[in-house]
Amino acid sequence: MVHSGSKFFVAEYSAPVVGTSYQAYPIDVCVIYEIVLDGVTAKNHYGMFSCNGTNEVTFKSYGENAGCTGDAEGSQTYTDTSIKPGEPHSFNCSGAVNYMVTDGCQAQAGKGNNQTCCSKTECLPSTQVTDVCVDNQDGTYSMVNCNAFNTSTW
Repeated sequence: MVHSGSKFFVAEYSAPVVGTSYQAYPIDVCVIYEIVLDGVTAKNHYGMFSCNGTNEVTFKSYGENAGCTGDAEGSQTYTDTSIKPGEPHSFNCSGAVNYMVTDGCQAQAGKGNNQTCCSKTECLPSTQVTDVCVDNQDGTYSMVNCNAFNTSTW
């Protein structure tokens, strides 16, 4: 747990093709935390992280309910405040809620005439807290932040 900056919880983000990665999720914001394939149809799974005071975070999963309303399908509470900021399951329950929603896209070489750009149907939305250095658990780190032009950088 940290005592300044943005409110966040670091957890996995899972999607077909790209696999699993870690990101800093905002507190009290309904987010897509997982995308699963049901046959050939991609389904978004939504959830919300909430602080219970300053030393505890609860995650509630809402399945395909994009508003994160009504009864949750499941929940998990985290209380370990000794984890270093940016590592999985680390959190901060003080500060502002600073986040951005970005589209992460991939293009495959040799796909059509436009091999460097992605179509909107190939992009996956990702909601992440800004300015939190996340340990990707593979020897690399990532951070999302905003510049003066309101664009995101990785």
